[in-house]
Amino acid sequence: MYPIQGEVPTTQTTSTINVADVASKVDLVTLAWEYGLDLLPQNNGDYTCLCPFHDDRETPSMRFYVQTNT
Repeated sequence: MYPIQGEVPTTQTTSTINVADVASKVDLVTLAWEYGLDLLPQNNGDYTCLCPFHDDRETPSMRFYVQTNT
């Protein structure tokens, strides 16, 4: 597995990326804000937004769970 910082391999496949390692180093809520997602805070401290991967029109289906950073 390759670290987040440092040299990135010239050919990268999904098998060379340790997703758990990336997730442990990135705050997904902050990343979502930086990508321009309109996050809606929920009463429990989590966030929802319209999913950019499919046609959400009114009801947000993408969720960010703050406690687990998922």
